[in-house]
Amino acid sequence: MPSEKRKIGDIGEEIAVIYLKRTGHTIMHRNYARKWGEIDIVTQKSGVLHFIEVKSVSSETFKNPIKTASFFPEEHVNYAKRQHLRRIITSFLLEQHVSDETLYQVDVAVVQINAQEKIGKVQMFEHIEIE
Repeated sequence: MPSEKRKIGDIGEEIAVIYLKRTGHTIMHRNYARKWGEIDIVTQKSGVLHFIEVKSVSSETFKNPIKTASFFPEEHVNYAKRQHLRRIITSFLLEQHVSDETLYQVDVAVVQINAQEKIGKVQMFEHIEIE
């Protein structure tokens, strides 16, 4: 049985996919994983590959921030996470035989979920530096 955290993450990822499709992204891969990391969503839009890390939080966390040391999901894309992203993106580009000339960027989709009302709000942080 999935944990509550995993359930919120899965819901957030589904909401992010809907949002990305509505904003013109074509979903190429979801949960691309290797031993050294995972990319939540890979999309393409206007000839650019987007490697998207999804960070989800329930509205309850925002109402009761004392429960967690850091309740802003985007803060969890720290140095170590960026290093893992860099490595897994390199693997993806090599395995998928992506041209060296292909443009790509890393984005973070922060999804705030209100489970009672069954709605979510997506905020995009684009062009996250991973070097």
